[in-house]
Amino acid sequence: MTNQFEALIAVLKRALPLKELPRVGWIMEGATLSEADSIGAHSYIVVLTSLLLTRQLEKSFGPFDREKVLTMATLHDLAECITGDIDSGLKRRIAAKVNQRGIIEQIEQEALSALVADISDSDSLLKTLREFDEGKTKEAKLVKFADILEAFAFGHDRMGKVYDTYLSHAKDQLIAGSPSDDAGLGIHLASLIDLAVLRWNDIAPKELD
Repeated sequence: MTNQFEALIAVLKRALPLKELPRVGWIMEGATLSEADSIGAHSYIVVLTSLLLTRQLEKSFGPFDREKVLTMATLHDLAECITGDIDSGLKRRIAAKVNQRGIIEQIEQEALSALVADISDSDSLLKTLREFDEGKTKEAKLVKFADILEAFAFGHDRMGKVYDTYLSHAKDQLIAGSPSDDAGLGIHLASLIDLAVLRWNDIAPKELD
């Protein structure tokens, strides 16, 4: 094996527990351990949504950097194989403290940096994830929307609830800086959240012949 392939295997072995590690926010909302989805399952749907949505939105908002989109979607929760899943309510409480804004993101970035340190072009990966955390570019907002949509879908279908406070906060994040930063994409994505809430029950799963 080459050193680079060994480095890849080392990251893979560290990341494999994501298939089993639960999204603790759902447990705190009343789900049992068997009912809560895993970080890995959540991340796959975010990647899938980001991939398909990019192609749709390019018709109205111009080209996206597709490699960036898939990098953000794939890596956005990878650090949780080291930190575990930190509940979003705790994140907001820490962010509200004086001089503590962004500390969770900093810890997660440091964990990810250590994780991919031996991977080729790791600096580029980390730069792209910082862009996602900042949430200003078209690519970052698209992946953030995919993250929000997956959480809404799970809450609706598995928990039987629509978490209005979470969705309102999420829409505020998408709208911030739009349209000056993102050609109006954030405003459009926020409207798609409202559409998903309104139409979710009316749309049947894809039928196959």
